[in-house]
Amino acid sequence: MGMMVSLLVLSALIFFHELGHYTAARLMGVYVEVFSIGFGKKMTSFRKWGTEWRIAMIPLGGYVKMKGQDDSDPTKISLDDDSYNTKTPAQRIFILLAGPAANFVLAFVL
Repeated sequence: MGMMVSLLVLSALIFFHELGHYTAARLMGVYVEVFSIGFGKKMTSFRKWGTEWRIAMIPLGGYVKMKGQDDSDPTKISLDDDSYNTKTPAQRIFILLAGPAANFVLAFVL
């Protein structure tokens, strides 16, 4: 039982962290392709607001996949207006820092 509660709390922290990145990216006009809680094989997903929202098998992290951001293949750079790569350095820093900032806000609220 304790393990399940720990995974649920960790998943909630991950959700708010990734939600910070997601919100900042959308505010900066970046198209978000995938919002995932967990890694590995997809267990379930749905599409809303142009983003695939998914829960994956390994609940030890999460990610927000933005258009033009493919760390595994740097040749897949997108130069569209709604791409992460076309944003200014200040906008990219804002997107990257929004995740930890969301965790600080959550800690303050709780």
